[in-house]
Amino acid sequence: MNTNNNAFLITTEEKLRSLIADEAKLLPMLNSMEQTIRQMKAKQAFRIALLNQLLEEHYDKYSGN
Repeated sequence: MNTNNNAFLITTEEKLRSLIADEAKLLPMLNSMEQTIRQMKAKQAFRIALLNQLLEEHYDKYSGN
């Protein structure tokens, strides 16, 4: 079995450069996820407000207020 396969990182420098590159890619991904979560929270808040409004209208309609 040949252990000197080019698919593996051999030197410490290669390993460090690979880790640094991976870390550099992580922040933009996290920022994108954070923006998506903010949008989802805003959508949920809107839907809750709309559901409350519909419930109040229903209650007012059938309670005689």
